[in-house]
Amino acid sequence: MIFMNALFLLIIIVTLTAQNVFKKAYSSKKKDVFWYNGIVSFAAAAVFLIFSKGKLDFCKEIFPYIIGFSVCFMICMFSSLMSVKTGSLALSSLIISYSLIIPTLHGIIFLKNPTSLLFFIGISLLIVSIFLVNFEKGEKKITKKWLIFVTLAFICNGLCSTIQSTQQIKFNGAYKSEFMFTVYSLGTIIMCIVSLIFEKQKTAERFNKYNLFALCCGIANGVTNLFVMVLSTRMPTSVMFPIISAGSILATAAISFFVYKERFSKLQILGILMGTASIVCLNI
Repeated sequence: MIFMNALFLLIIIVTLTAQNVFKKAYSSKKKDVFWYNGIVSFAAAAVFLIFSKGKLDFCKEIFPYIIGFSVCFMICMFSSLMSVKTGSLALSSLIISYSLIIPTLHGIIFLKNPTSLLFFIGISLLIVSIFLVNFEKGEKKITKKWLIFVTLAFICNGLCSTIQSTQQIKFNGAYKSEFMFTVYSLGTIIMCIVSLIFEKQKTAERFNKYNLFALCCGIANGVTNLFVMVLSTRMPTSVMFPIISAGSILATAAISFFVYKERFSKLQILGILMGTASIVCLNI
């Protein structure tokens, strides 16, 4: 079981990192954010439809979770975009990254996940690590609008993870495909409608070769969420989410260094080392 959990964590970290790579590749060529998210949602929905082999078995008890997740998902996507537009990209990403504390605390308080001194040391190292890796000088001035949007993104992103893992624990690992297929289908419809209204483009401009990046990102997103839901019933969520966060920091740093030839400051290197140390503490 330990080996399989480690394998699932590795898959989640790899696919999570892949999403960042595909998002970067797409955003460097195209700027239609809502259309991009619509394609991502479509591809992710397809992952869960294929996983279910087309056999979706709904029950009324999961719809409150679907509604809750969908509302948080939409608010998070919109507020994340607006926080970047009204403030600093690095600072927005930093604060949203801290949303992992919500499912972590939920696991400790409500699910009675076990904790230890090393666990709290690992969490502390991870929080400092996220700050150092994302720290940039010369940030934009903080405004009330930015503070509102980034707070909404922080809360809703954390609630998405909490609702998702709670649904799986509550139903003993059932209704994965039904839950996420419905959420992503709603996301596809809403994002495409919003794109048609606000992102004025000709049809030919919407369907181009760069959509392949969005499709690949959606597939990676679907696989990520699939294995997160699987792991939710196999290990404490208070440990799972911090390890995923720390692992994605290390993997993204490796991609940035070896693929994009980016160089890190001394503070960022220190943050990466702390991220490594946090993983060790969380696994002891």
